[in-house]
Amino acid sequence: MATAWLLLAFMAILYRASRRELQWNPTWSGAVFPVCILGIAVSQLSVELQSPFLGILSCVLLVVCVVGFFVNLSIVFWYVFKGKLLVVREDRRVVGRLPTTEHGTQGGTQGMGQGGVNKSQ
Repeated sequence: MATAWLLLAFMAILYRASRRELQWNPTWSGAVFPVCILGIAVSQLSVELQSPFLGILSCVLLVVCVVGFFVNLSIVFWYVFKGKLLVVREDRRVVGRLPTTEHGTQGGTQGMGQGGVNKSQ
């Protein structure tokens, strides 16, 4: 079953890449874990069945896993370096809801009791 899902995922990736709609996002790193698990499972199966074909397949899957990991890692570092990932920006949904401090900036603890509980409400 895992092999079928893996084939469907690769077909979807190739389809999106052929239409130039493929964009990276942080969830792509989640694809590394299932490929590694499948590679380890095939490796154990090849040992139990003494199958050279499954041994080669497990090596291929583990190489794909390692390459995928380092590709994702390099893209994450690139996005962090460019300032597109792990950047704290002001959230428009929160502006105006936070209590105002003495200096007129938001985010202070004015009107807050112990433990950050607002006692004025």
